[in-house]
Amino acid sequence: MLATALTAAVIGLAGLALHLRPFAERIDGFWRAGGTFEYPPALAVMCACGIACALALHARGGLGRDTAVVSVVALAAASLGTADRAGLVLELAVVVAFWASQPVVRPVVAWAGPIVALVGVAAVMLLAPSPSRLLGHLGHDPFAGRAAVAVDAVRAMLDRPLAGFGPGGFTHIYAGMTNPPAIALAHDQVLEQGVEAGLAAAAGVLAVLVAGLARSLRQIRGTDPARLAFALSAAVLLLAGLYDFTWSFAPLAATAVIMLGRLASAPPGAG
Repeated sequence: MLATALTAAVIGLAGLALHLRPFAERIDGFWRAGGTFEYPPALAVMCACGIACALALHARGGLGRDTAVVSVVALAAASLGTADRAGLVLELAVVVAFWASQPVVRPVVAWAGPIVALVGVAAVMLLAPSPSRLLGHLGHDPFAGRAAVAVDAVRAMLDRPLAGFGPGGFTHIYAGMTNPPAIALAHDQVLEQGVEAGLAAAAGVLAVLVAGLARSLRQIRGTDPARLAFALSAAVLLLAGLYDFTWSFAPLAATAVIMLGRLASAPPGAG
């Protein structure tokens, strides 16, 4: 998992530095890292999971301090390069959880934090994105555009509650429009499945999200760093499915299944 996250992060950073598509993309006037996912929010989510794994490996003695610091810095830098606010919040939550429950990782975080800050400042100076456009992106309302998409998705589910529009059929809800929105997915896994496969599918996805989050939150109280990494990674991926279409990426979906499977192999709250 850590190797996968680092590979995606390094490729994303290289794409950002070289302005190399499809590993980075220009959005709203400035470049954002996408890595092997070719989509910034997906890379940010993977980086948050990778940081959890790096800290867990260090806590269990499988990763030296210097290697752990380099790994966390690379992952955090790539996450900054995505300019994905939700991903950065999830990443911060992972670090705070490890800081609180695993004192052994605190030196790693203490070293990595200032380095990441310096890297961020240097990147802004070197890449020189338009300050107005960067601030405009960071300050825009994330619900402004997606609220309309959500309303359209709910209406579509009610129109076809039993079978939906079929796999990959989200764009069909705009059939017949002269100027349909340039939106291919619902930015929410529950709504996406509801549009494609009906209300029963939406209810099933919602049940998985609720049960998985409940399991993850209970396991976060444990003392085993590996189990903490599993719980945090699962929670990150499940939460990401509520605000974006990150489950459309096979590596992220597979990671979520693996993490939830590992959590289910022990009683809730096991340390």
